[in-house]
Amino acid sequence: MKPFSARNFRWLVCFILILGFFFRFYNIDQKIYWEDETYSSLRISGYTADMVISEVYTGELISREFLHQTYQPRQPKKDVNDALKALASSPEHSPLYYLMARFLVDKLGHSVTLMRGLSAVISIMAFPCMYWLCRELFDKSLTGWVAIALVAVSPFHVLYAQEARQSSLFIVTILLSSAALLQAIRLQKYKIWFFYSATVVLGIYSHLIFALVAISHGIYILIRERFRISKITLNYLLASGCSVIAFTPWIWIVATNYQKVTTATSWTAQSVSLISLGVSWLGNLSRLFFDVNINSRAPLQYLIPSLIPIIGIVILGVYSLYYLNRRTQNNQDWFVFSLIGVTAIFLIVPDLLFGGQRSMVPRYLIPCYLGIQIAVAYLLSRKMTESYKNPLHQKQIWQMVTFLLILGGIVSCGVSAQSTVWWSKGFQSAPQMARLINQNSAPLLISDEAVGGILSLTYLLEDHVQFQLVQRPNLPTIPTGFSDVYLYSQSPILRNLLAEEEGYSVLPINSRDDFEDKLWKIEKN
Repeated sequence: MKPFSARNFRWLVCFILILGFFFRFYNIDQKIYWEDETYSSLRISGYTADMVISEVYTGELISREFLHQTYQPRQPKKDVNDALKALASSPEHSPLYYLMARFLVDKLGHSVTLMRGLSAVISIMAFPCMYWLCRELFDKSLTGWVAIALVAVSPFHVLYAQEARQSSLFIVTILLSSAALLQAIRLQKYKIWFFYSATVVLGIYSHLIFALVAISHGIYILIRERFRISKITLNYLLASGCSVIAFTPWIWIVATNYQKVTTATSWTAQSVSLISLGVSWLGNLSRLFFDVNINSRAPLQYLIPSLIPIIGIVILGVYSLYYLNRRTQNNQDWFVFSLIGVTAIFLIVPDLLFGGQRSMVPRYLIPCYLGIQIAVAYLLSRKMTESYKNPLHQKQIWQMVTFLLILGGIVSCGVSAQSTVWWSKGFQSAPQMARLINQNSAPLLISDEAVGGILSLTYLLEDHVQFQLVQRPNLPTIPTGFSDVYLYSQSPILRNLLAEEEGYSVLPINSRDDFEDKLWKIEKN
């Protein structure tokens, strides 16, 4: 490998950026439109899950076309006020992304490509924002270029850039707000503090967890100012106060619908083992740079080889934070540590003390992952330019590490681009299940599953499939005239009730392991 050249590396980054653009839009509609994404379409259309349940979970026969056309595209009878009411009914999701999606759908119509395309376009703004943040933080252009390269082909970033959710907007606002804060501290101009305050408002209206990012900014300022009430401290407090005032309307909505928020997020408090937590943390961290959809259920012949890059990436991440602490001055390390630490403490500590799986959800830990990527970019940029006793040998080693990280991201994105399911898409057996049901001449699908799961299936099933949706523990009256009757339910309640009815048998499908114990065949005795 030739000795490192910063100019040549910049040209390489330009090529990597082109790949980043390509991966964000290539096959953007191929992966299943999963449960959470259908809720995005449902809310901007002006409906809530409760509305759908009351209207169609009645045990009556419903066609796939009716379910899909009624609750996914925007309906003319539902205006913006209906969309706002639907968003307010789920206040745990800040409304900015959904309002942007609603505006786009009004102009161009609803489609999977359009919904995900909005996220992909937003994600591109992460490139200049990451570069700006690294320049403000380290005053090193090369660190910014390395960071851009890592983000451009990061399988984690590409995955969320192709999802009809607010994650890509969350990433951009974190980077933008952090860079604006550092510039405001450096230049001490009121207009920049005002701009910072505006970015905080955008951030909180993008994702409620952004509040933790704002807190991390405050902690960094306190450390930087040595806990003195300085001019910078006062400016931060003033900017934060203005942001809180601007966010007051949504704070009121969250407060008045607190019970709904608690119910909607109750699944995050379900306890898991410490081993599961640890494995999840390590696996999610590695997905920043390498991800070929290997999980704990994968066969050993695939699982064991994947441990090598995972362990290497974890070691690199830990070392980069150590290196950042040892080599930086002017509290740059504390900015990164605060960005990582505040979110980690608020999510990991409750899981350890009280049980839960908050810290297992990668999109909740986005501030942590951005901080780690910044630290890795700083490590690589310094190691490729430092002076050594044996400079060529050392620099080539770190060039190779950088090359392998970027190559791992490219390979991961290439594999992911060809897949219809991925670890982030919930029920990964949905396409196989849909193919099995579609091949029958007149199938009936009975289910008591959540609204999002049912709407996700409507993107995969064909028009000749009929639905019969019920609320637990109601028992449907199964009509005659269908070639095959299936039960789609993870809960044993409905399955047991049907099995107890005279004249019916609920049978496992031969390949039911492929369907995660969710699909069953109903036959007359």
